[in-house]
Amino acid sequence: MARRSVLLVHGINSRGEWYEPVADVLEPHLRCVRVYYPQYVRLGWLKVPSFSALLALPGLLLLPFALLGLPWARLRPWAWAVLLLAPVLLGVSEWLRRRAALAHVRTAYDAVRRTGEVPHVLAHSLGTYLTGRLLGIPGVRYGRVVFVGSPLPRGYWNGGRLENVGQVRNEVGRSDVVPLSTGLASRMMPGFGDAGWAGFAGPADRVHTLPAGRDTCDLCALAPTPAPLVHNAAVGEFTHSDAFIGTGYAERFWLPFFLGAPGHELAEFYEACALARRLEEERNWPELERQEAAFRGRRWRLWGEGWEAAETLPDYIRRYVACWCRLTGLEAGAENMADWTDRAVRLTWLAVAEAREEREKPPAERDPGRLHALHPVQAVRRAVEAARAGSP
Repeated sequence: MARRSVLLVHGINSRGEWYEPVADVLEPHLRCVRVYYPQYVRLGWLKVPSFSALLALPGLLLLPFALLGLPWARLRPWAWAVLLLAPVLLGVSEWLRRRAALAHVRTAYDAVRRTGEVPHVLAHSLGTYLTGRLLGIPGVRYGRVVFVGSPLPRGYWNGGRLENVGQVRNEVGRSDVVPLSTGLASRMMPGFGDAGWAGFAGPADRVHTLPAGRDTCDLCALAPTPAPLVHNAAVGEFTHSDAFIGTGYAERFWLPFFLGAPGHELAEFYEACALARRLEEERNWPELERQEAAFRGRRWRLWGEGWEAAETLPDYIRRYVACWCRLTGLEAGAENMADWTDRAVRLTWLAVAEAREEREKPPAERDPGRLHALHPVQAVRRAVEAARAGSP
């Protein structure tokens, strides 16, 4: 199965330690492209972008007093050279270092684009700055974007950049002091800000805010728009890297976002499939019949990019089979269509339940083919093919 690529881009003082836990959630459905750049791993505080500007403060503060001839402000020429020239040299070094880090991200991006694909992005901290800088290059485009702990300016998306992405989810942590610090120092750090602490700003029809623990937007539900949107997602007490602790947050919010599905509905879909599987194993036929009727009758928004396109599972299966037949020349009469749909409903929840069980196994023991059924559309595909082949 062809999978959409997502660029994983770490921040400073990191070698991408969070890549593997996140990829464990995403990779059954997405191809994770792990981006590494070594420029911001060592050097202590000097690895902070534009820290050289802060080093210039002592010399700049001392200079007026020295010009006034105050004795305590007099320094030898070599001391002035160190105070004034060292920040300049460090600034040039920082510029070159930032360009080198950006080149690593550009190389990974170009490798994906050569396949004709537009990648998604999941970036953290300085990784959001680098992917944001890359987006300023003409021709660069992203699919869906997740920014975590972003030090970009609040107004970053003003000026047309939003037209070059699909959708943006920006994790906003009010306990995250890193973007707060870059926001306070932004006058001396051009291109930086506190979007990971305060959220991105913009017109009300393009920038929305999600309450903590929510993945659906009330404003979008009232007036759906196909235009690219930024959603600032409040993450409560999370600090700079807390979203990467474990896999629960990625599974609940980031995977559904990349799949274009509401996370709470996906979780309820999984639960309904697991319940049906358990009831069948217990041979609790009356309760299974009741649960399956509710399952069949519920309208889900899990079948594609349009969250507003709610559709029951049998309706989607019928639409899927009709498209399959039309595009492949397969003949399916009304009787076959009804039979396939009826059996495919059961086979869908069975495939999803088995995929959830497979997910609990150690990574080395998992069957990737089964895991693909965690995607509702792929579960339906497997179920329809099995129904056509005669599976009960």
